[in-house]
Amino acid sequence: MQFEKRFKPGIREGRITQSFRAWKRPQVKTGGRYRVHPIGMIQVDTIEHCRREAISSADARKAGFESTDALFDYLDRKSDRKSDRKSDRKNDASQPLYRVVFHYAGSGEDERPDTSPVDAADLDALRSRLMRMDRLASRGAWTRQTMGLIETLPATRAADLASRIRLETLVFKTNVRKLKRLGLTHSLETGYELSARGRQLLRKYATWS
Repeated sequence: MQFEKRFKPGIREGRITQSFRAWKRPQVKTGGRYRVHPIGMIQVDTIEHCRREAISSADARKAGFESTDALFDYLDRKSDRKSDRKSDRKNDASQPLYRVVFHYAGSGEDERPDTSPVDAADLDALRSRLMRMDRLASRGAWTRQTMGLIETLPATRAADLASRIRLETLVFKTNVRKLKRLGLTHSLETGYELSARGRQLLRKYATWS
């Protein structure tokens, strides 16, 4: 589920435990676990249809708003309904919404890839995987260059790293996520660092070829 940045501290602290969505159909399911970057995971307890007149001030506060008016103003801005007149939406108390009740389910660190050191056979397998990723890349080989850049400049903003190799920030972040799924990098509050496994790989191989 997507949340604006201002809601995330309240979710992590347990003050925000529900959300109202003007969905055409449910986009989450009861019992589902969903990542809210960068704070961790939430788990959905219930999802149900509700109408505006059924939403109380207490409900609004549990969703991170000071009042129902503030909540409804927010929903009007986010609504995907196609009415041309905002007043029609705001005064339509029967507008169907979904109430999603959830709880914070922790950082999700237990779901992160294993980043511990590995034996020689596993290192060979990782190198082969990276070589294949390089061969398939439309922009040319990138894996070792990216890992070397992170090793040299840990805790550096992705945009600054990307600019050093003349790459779009979004493309750079996508590449780093691929390395992270292999357990080769960690995300920091700002930027990245190599994992023990990533450092081990760079030490052993001067090149992937």
